Amino acid sequence: MAASQINTTDTVTGLNVAVDTELVGGKHHPSHGVRDGMDEALGAKADPAATTDTGAFSLIALVKRLLSVKLPSTLGAKSAANSFSVTLSTDDDALLGSLTEATPGTDTASSGLNGRLQRIAQNLTALNLPAAATWHYAAAAGGETGAADVPVKAAVVGQRNHITWLTAVNAHATVDTEILVKDGAATVLYRGFLKAAGGRLEIEFRSPLSSSANTALNVANVTTGAQVYFNCGGYVAP
Repeated sequence: MAASQINTTDTVTGLNVAVDTELVGGKHHPSHGVRDGMDEALGAKADPAATTDTGAFSLIALVKRLLSVKLPSTLGAKSAANSFSVTLSTDDDALLGSLTEATPGTDTASSGLNGRLQRIAQNLTALNLPAAATWHYAAAAGGETGAADVPVKAAVVGQRNHITWLTAVNAHATVDTEILVKDGAATVLYRGFLKAAGGRLEIEFRSPLSSSANTALNVANVTTGAQVYFNCGGYVAP
Protein backbone atom coordinates (compact mmCIF):
# COMPACT_ATOMS: atom_id res chain seq x y z
CA MET A 1 0.00 0.00 0.00
CA ALA A 2 1.19 3.50 -0.78
CA ALA A 3 0.04 6.59 1.12
CA SER A 4 -0.73 9.67 -0.93
CA GLN A 5 -2.95 12.70 -1.07
CA ILE A 6 -5.54 13.60 -3.66
CA ASN A 7 -7.56 16.74 -4.21
CA THR A 8 -11.34 16.45 -4.39
CA THR A 9 -14.44 18.58 -4.00
CA ASP A 10 -16.46 18.60 -0.78
CA THR A 11 -20.04 17.80 -1.85
CA VAL A 12 -21.49 19.88 1.00
CA THR A 13 -19.41 23.06 0.84
CA GLY A 14 -18.25 22.86 -2.78
CA LEU A 15 -14.68 23.60 -1.70
CA ASN A 16 -11.56 21.81 -2.86
CA VAL A 17 -10.07 19.70 -0.07
CA ALA A 18 -7.05 17.43 0.27
CA VAL A 19 -7.76 13.89 1.43
CA ASP A 20 -5.16 11.41 2.70
CA THR A 21 -5.52 8.12 0.85
CA GLU A 22 -3.94 4.73 0.62
CA LEU A 23 -3.51 3.04 -2.74
CA VAL A 24 -4.91 -0.46 -2.46
CA GLY A 25 -5.35 -2.64 -5.54
CA GLY A 26 -4.90 0.33 -7.82
CA LYS A 27 -7.61 2.38 -6.09
CA HIS A 28 -7.40 5.29 -3.66
CA HIS A 29 -9.09 4.70 -0.26
CA PRO A 30 -9.47 7.52 2.31
CA SER A 31 -7.22 7.02 5.30
CA HIS A 32 -6.72 8.73 8.64
CA GLY A 33 -3.27 9.50 9.80
CA VAL A 34 -1.18 11.98 11.68
CA ARG A 35 -2.27 14.81 9.44
CA ASP A 36 -5.90 14.92 10.75
CA GLY A 37 -5.04 13.98 14.36
CA MET A 38 -7.14 10.82 14.35
CA ASP A 39 -4.24 8.72 15.61
CA GLU A 40 -3.94 10.89 18.74
CA ALA A 41 -7.68 10.81 19.39
CA LEU A 42 -7.81 7.03 19.18
CA GLY A 43 -4.58 6.56 21.13
CA ALA A 44 -2.10 3.73 21.30
CA LYS A 45 -2.68 0.20 22.63
CA ALA A 46 -0.29 0.89 25.52
CA ASP A 47 -2.01 4.11 26.68
CA PRO A 48 -2.65 3.93 30.46
CA ALA A 49 -6.21 4.22 31.75
CA ALA A 50 -7.50 7.78 32.06
CA THR A 51 -7.32 9.14 35.61
CA THR A 52 -10.47 11.31 35.44
CA ASP A 53 -13.70 11.39 33.47
CA THR A 54 -13.13 14.91 32.11
CA GLY A 55 -9.43 15.22 31.26
CA ALA A 56 -7.86 15.19 27.79
CA PHE A 57 -7.30 11.48 27.12
CA SER A 58 -7.33 9.21 24.11
CA LEU A 59 -10.33 7.02 23.39
CA ILE A 60 -8.34 3.92 24.37
CA ALA A 61 -7.42 5.52 27.72
CA LEU A 62 -11.08 6.37 28.40
CA VAL A 63 -12.24 2.85 27.52
CA LYS A 64 -9.63 1.41 29.90
CA ARG A 65 -10.93 3.71 32.67
CA LEU A 66 -14.48 2.58 31.98
CA LEU A 67 -13.52 -1.11 32.17
CA SER A 68 -11.17 -0.92 35.13
CA VAL A 69 -12.75 1.77 37.32
CA LYS A 70 -16.39 2.31 36.45
CA LEU A 71 -17.61 -1.24 35.84
CA PRO A 72 -17.70 -3.97 38.54
CA SER A 73 -14.91 -6.48 38.03
CA THR A 74 -17.33 -9.43 38.12
CA LEU A 75 -21.01 -10.01 37.50
CA GLY A 76 -23.51 -10.85 40.24
CA ALA A 77 -24.99 -9.20 43.31
CA LYS A 78 -22.86 -6.45 44.83
CA SER A 79 -22.85 -4.42 47.99
CA ALA A 80 -23.68 -0.75 47.59
CA ALA A 81 -19.98 0.17 47.79
CA ASN A 82 -19.05 -2.16 44.90
CA SER A 83 -21.95 -1.57 42.53
CA PHE A 84 -22.97 1.25 40.25
CA SER A 85 -23.83 4.34 42.24
CA VAL A 86 -27.46 5.34 41.86
CA THR A 87 -29.09 8.44 43.31
CA LEU A 88 -32.81 8.08 43.94
CA SER A 89 -34.98 11.09 43.34
CA THR A 90 -36.52 12.68 46.40
CA ASP A 91 -39.95 11.73 45.04
CA ASP A 92 -39.04 8.03 44.91
CA ASP A 93 -37.59 8.15 48.41
CA ALA A 94 -40.76 9.73 49.77
CA LEU A 95 -42.95 7.14 48.06
CA LEU A 96 -40.98 4.25 49.55
CA GLY A 97 -40.73 5.75 53.01
CA SER A 98 -37.94 5.24 55.50
CA LEU A 99 -37.41 1.98 57.39
CA THR A 100 -38.45 3.76 60.59
CA GLU A 101 -41.54 5.43 59.10
CA ALA A 102 -44.48 5.61 61.49
CA THR A 103 -47.64 3.69 60.68
CA PRO A 104 -50.38 5.98 59.29
CA GLY A 105 -53.25 6.56 61.71
CA THR A 106 -55.96 5.49 59.23
CA ASP A 107 -56.26 3.35 56.12
CA THR A 108 -56.55 6.46 53.93
CA ALA A 109 -53.91 8.75 55.49
CA SER A 110 -50.93 9.79 53.36
CA SER A 111 -47.93 7.54 53.89
CA GLY A 112 -44.89 5.99 52.23
CA LEU A 113 -44.88 2.34 51.19
CA ASN A 114 -43.20 1.17 54.40
CA GLY A 115 -45.82 2.82 56.59
CA ARG A 116 -48.62 1.49 54.41
CA LEU A 117 -47.29 -2.09 54.70
CA GLN A 118 -47.18 -1.72 58.49
CA ARG A 119 -50.82 -0.60 58.45
CA ILE A 120 -51.79 -3.64 56.35
CA ALA A 121 -49.93 -5.94 58.74
CA GLN A 122 -51.78 -4.43 61.70
CA ASN A 123 -55.14 -4.89 59.99
CA LEU A 124 -54.31 -8.53 59.26
CA THR A 125 -53.30 -9.01 62.89
CA ALA A 126 -56.67 -7.64 63.97
CA LEU A 127 -58.44 -10.18 61.73
CA ASN A 128 -56.44 -13.17 62.98
CA LEU A 129 -55.39 -12.41 66.53
CA PRO A 130 -53.39 -14.74 68.74
CA ALA A 131 -55.03 -15.63 72.04
CA ALA A 132 -52.48 -13.49 73.89
CA ALA A 133 -53.93 -10.36 72.29
CA THR A 134 -57.50 -10.94 73.48
CA TRP A 135 -59.05 -9.88 76.78
CA HIS A 136 -62.17 -10.71 78.82
CA TYR A 137 -63.87 -9.04 81.76
CA ALA A 138 -66.11 -10.95 84.22
CA ALA A 139 -68.83 -9.24 86.25
CA ALA A 140 -68.11 -8.37 89.86
CA ALA A 141 -69.80 -10.49 92.50
CA GLY A 142 -73.13 -8.91 93.38
CA GLY A 143 -73.06 -6.74 90.23
CA GLU A 144 -72.34 -3.02 89.91
CA THR A 145 -74.68 -0.80 91.91
CA GLY A 146 -72.91 2.55 91.61
CA ALA A 147 -72.43 4.91 88.66
CA ALA A 148 -68.61 5.07 88.63
CA ASP A 149 -66.57 4.03 85.60
CA VAL A 150 -65.43 0.41 85.72
CA PRO A 151 -62.19 -0.15 83.73
CA VAL A 152 -62.98 -3.41 81.94
CA LYS A 153 -59.65 -3.14 80.06
CA ALA A 154 -56.75 -1.03 81.32
CA ALA A 155 -54.75 1.21 79.00
CA VAL A 156 -51.88 -0.37 77.06
CA VAL A 157 -48.90 1.75 75.99
CA GLY A 158 -48.94 2.41 72.25
CA GLN A 159 -52.06 0.26 71.72
CA ARG A 160 -55.82 0.64 71.54
CA ASN A 161 -58.37 -1.53 73.34
CA HIS A 162 -61.17 -2.96 71.20
CA ILE A 163 -64.42 -4.45 72.54
CA THR A 164 -66.26 -7.00 70.38
CA TRP A 165 -69.05 -8.28 72.66
CA LEU A 166 -71.02 -7.31 75.76
CA THR A 167 -73.69 -8.99 77.89
CA ALA A 168 -75.50 -7.22 80.72
CA VAL A 169 -78.46 -7.93 83.00
CA ASN A 170 -80.11 -5.71 85.62
CA ALA A 171 -81.06 -7.72 88.71
CA HIS A 172 -82.59 -4.86 90.71
CA ALA A 173 -86.32 -5.21 91.21
CA THR A 174 -87.32 -1.58 90.53
CA VAL A 175 -84.42 0.60 89.31
CA ASP A 176 -83.88 0.96 85.54
CA THR A 177 -80.57 2.27 84.16
CA GLU A 178 -78.70 3.18 81.06
CA ILE A 179 -75.37 1.43 80.53
CA LEU A 180 -72.39 3.06 78.80
CA VAL A 181 -69.24 1.83 77.08
CA LYS A 182 -66.69 4.65 77.21
CA ASP A 183 -63.35 5.61 75.66
CA GLY A 184 -61.59 6.71 78.82
CA ALA A 185 -63.58 8.97 81.12
CA ALA A 186 -65.42 11.22 78.68
CA THR A 187 -66.23 9.75 75.25
CA VAL A 188 -69.29 7.49 75.06
CA LEU A 189 -68.89 4.72 72.47
CA TYR A 190 -72.16 2.92 73.21
CA ARG A 191 -75.31 3.63 75.26
CA GLY A 192 -77.87 0.95 76.11
CA PHE A 193 -80.87 0.60 78.44
CA LEU A 194 -81.62 -2.06 81.04
CA LYS A 195 -85.09 -2.42 82.54
CA ALA A 196 -85.34 -3.48 86.16
CA ALA A 197 -86.11 -7.05 87.16
CA GLY A 198 -84.04 -8.85 84.56
CA GLY A 199 -83.66 -6.43 81.66
CA ARG A 200 -80.75 -7.69 79.58
CA LEU A 201 -78.47 -6.97 76.61
CA GLU A 202 -76.48 -9.41 74.49
CA ILE A 203 -74.46 -7.57 71.85
CA GLU A 204 -71.83 -8.57 69.32
CA PHE A 205 -70.10 -5.50 67.92
CA ARG A 206 -69.39 -6.54 64.33
CA SER A 207 -67.48 -3.29 63.99
CA PRO A 208 -65.48 -3.27 67.24
CA LEU A 209 -65.73 -0.29 69.56
CA SER A 210 -62.23 1.08 70.12
CA SER A 211 -60.54 3.25 72.70
CA SER A 212 -57.94 5.85 71.84
CA ALA A 213 -54.30 4.78 72.07
CA ASN A 214 -53.00 4.51 75.64
CA THR A 215 -56.56 4.73 77.00
CA ALA A 216 -58.71 2.40 79.11
CA LEU A 217 -62.11 1.05 78.08
CA ASN A 218 -64.74 1.73 80.76
CA VAL A 219 -68.29 0.48 81.37
CA ALA A 220 -70.63 2.36 83.69
CA ASN A 221 -74.21 2.49 84.94
CA VAL A 222 -75.93 5.85 84.66
CA THR A 223 -78.35 5.36 87.56
CA THR A 224 -77.11 4.58 91.06
CA GLY A 225 -79.03 1.74 92.71
CA ALA A 226 -79.38 -0.54 89.70
CA GLN A 227 -77.70 -3.93 90.10
CA VAL A 228 -76.00 -4.71 86.80
CA TYR A 229 -73.91 -7.72 85.92
CA PHE A 230 -71.89 -7.06 82.76
CA ASN A 231 -69.34 -9.24 81.00
CA CYS A 232 -67.39 -8.27 77.90
CA GLY A 233 -64.31 -9.00 75.82
CA GLY A 234 -62.23 -7.98 72.84
CA TYR A 235 -58.63 -7.60 71.79
CA VAL A 236 -55.65 -5.25 71.94
CA ALA A 237 -54.13 -3.87 68.73
CA PRO A 238 -52.81 -0.58 67.31
